Order: sequence, then C-alpha cells, then structure tokens
Amino acid sequence: MPAPTLVLPTGAPRAEWLEARRSGIGGSDVAALVGVHPNKTALHVYLDKVDDDRQDEAGEAAYWGSLLEPVVADHWARIHGKHLAEAGTYAHHDRPWMLANVDRLIFNAAGDPLPEEIYEGKTANQHKTAEWEQGERIPDHYQAQCQWYLGVWGLPRARIACLIGGQRFVEATIERDEEIIDGLITVAAEFWQRVINRDPPSLDGEPVGPALDMLRLIHGTSNGKTVDIGDRGLALLGDYQQAKAEESAAKTRADEARRDLWAILGDAEVGTVDGQEVVKLANEPKAEHVRKASNPRVLRPKKKALESVRAGRAREEGAAA
Repeated sequence: MPAPTLVLPTGAPRAEWLEARRSGIGGSDVAALVGVHPNKTALHVYLDKVDDDRQDEAGEAAYWGSLLEPVVADHWARIHGKHLAEAGTYAHHDRPWMLANVDRLIFNAAGDPLPEEIYEGKTANQHKTAEWEQGERIPDHYQAQCQWYLGVWGLPRARIACLIGGQRFVEATIERDEEIIDGLITVAAEFWQRVINRDPPSLDGEPVGPALDMLRLIHGTSNGKTVDIGDRGLALLGDYQQAKAEESAAKTRADEARRDLWAILGDAEVGTVDGQEVVKLANEPKAEHVRKASNPRVLRPKKKALESVRAGRAREEGAAA
C-alpha cells in the first residue's frame, strides 16, 4: 500500500490543525460515526466539519492527557526498546478525506526510513479501570480509532498504552482487521457525502448521553414558541412518563432495601454471608464542588392535559368503531 500523504507537519499551529481537521474524517470522528464514542455523536462531527465558528473546547482531562502523553510514550519505548517519533496529520493515499493524526509512529531503531507500527497513548481516571479490564480489552472507541489509523497508514498493528489514575500503566496490541476497516470506510464515506451535500445526520439511534449533550448545545435556549408534536410526540411522552414512574418505583425499592440493610448492619462497617464479605457501609468523605450557575431546560409533562387528549382520542376511536 502506498504511503499516506502529509497534510500538516508535526508542530503546526493549532489553528492550522483545527482547519485541516475539517478537511476530512479522523480516528476520533469515525468512532462517533459508528456510535461508540462516549462523548460525541455523528451530528457533533458534522457540525465540526461545516461550522467555521465552532470552537474546539478541550477540557481539563484533555489538557492533562496532552501534558502526560510524552511521559507515557517514553515509558512504553523504554519497555520495548523501540524508537517513537511524533507524526503530523496524514491523509490516505487515494481517499484524501481519510485523516490520521497518530500520537507516534514506531520504528525499530532511530534512523529507520519506514515505521513498522502505530503507537497511541492514553490517560484515564481510576473510574475507567473496568473499561480496560486489566489491559486485556480496549474501550471500543479506541479500537475504532486505531483501526482507522491502520487503514490510513497500511500498517499491520497498533500498540496502545494507558496510564490509569496517574499510577497504573496498562498496554495492549490491536491487530489490523480488514473487515472492521472496510466497515469504517463504508460508514465514513456515506457520512462525508453528507458533509459535502450539507445534509446533517439525525440523532435517532445515537447514544443517549452524547445526543442529549448535543441537544443542549443546539437547542439549549427556549424561543417561547409553540409547536404541535403530533402522534409521535404523544407516544414519546407516554414512554417518558412510564419510564419516570418505573424509575421512581425502583428508587423507592432501593431506598427500602438500603434502610433494611442499614438496620441489620447497625454500626458495623462490613457485612458477610458464609464468611464472604458481601457489603460495606463505611463513612466516605465527599469533596466539595463549586458548580457554575446554569439555566437548563427541563421537560415537564402536563399530566391533566395529556389525560384529556388521550381521553378524547379514545372517544374518537370508539365512535369510529
């Protein structure tokens, strides 16, 4: 496979990097397109590509991840005796919209002309430990990202390392999978045509958390107007009310169980069954957090009005029968 084409060299100004990113689809983008990114939807990616006014807002976690990236990379290189070199932004040799901005390229030794593998370094907080499962599994969005990069570069595998909680190092290998790469290219090609045609994707079927974040972003302020939500909206309101009722009932059951367990434990901290520790009730200090003032939109069904509408629909159906 021919080598990819250099789009931007290492160390290019961030403004140029952001502009280049709009010219195609990168590894993080493709993870969102196939529904495995924890924070982004396809609509997030679409708006990033077509809206010149959107700002790249890297949070605190991203800041520290960037700061620790060379530390993790140096540790991996020492363990494996390989040479790592930073890479700029590259594009697939005959699909210029396929972009790769890998963390490092792996060379057997300094001065070798061609890389042999791709390196990706990550950081995660301790609450993400389960996602890595002792290093034997890699979160889905990173798997998609690495397969995409392998597709751009034509290399056989990617090495991924992660520093968890600032003190636990895990690593894994991702072998090139042609079936996965072909699937990613198919989805991404259809999406890129949407970008060209200025045809935004819908949020239907997207992961709930990222989709709600996007709705807060694009529809976060009420305009005071009224809109007929139709039969689909009426059905969704019913689903919402039923789910909230079930949620409330489940919370009540959980609180009742907690109450009764606490009564059994009393002042004890640990509860056992057949000699095995099965529950713990300990004092755990909570850090104080300062929250910014906000004015979020809150969904509030009108119970009496809904009952009236449903009763009217039932009467109409009865008369028609």
